[in-house]
Amino acid sequence: MSSRREKLIRECFELERDFHYWQFRQHHWNQAEIVARLPDPAEREEALRSFWHHDADKRFPEYRAAVSGLSMEELETEKEQWLDRLSCVSTKQYQEILAEVATPAPANDNEKGRKR
Repeated sequence: MSSRREKLIRECFELERDFHYWQFRQHHWNQAEIVARLPDPAEREEALRSFWHHDADKRFPEYRAAVSGLSMEELETEKEQWLDRLSCVSTKQYQEILAEVATPAPANDNEKGRKR
């Protein structure tokens, strides 16, 4: 397999991986045990992303086999589609992250139901 083709397959894989990361992040970001272990948001982000990338890399051979029959043109199209999807999700997720950070967490259980 040519190095150009191999590089394109890897790019497609990484774009798909990054696209699906956002759903994984959303599901795990506020889990109590993760927040307790990683209260610093930057550390939590790094840990979640590291875990996701490591786990995804184990699936690369399967992905590579699945797309091995695609032409270079089809792989280029695949890449463009993942870029488009990722740009849409990234914008939406970025807005959700900003809203999440802007919403202060209640100091204790007494404030949970209180309206401002």
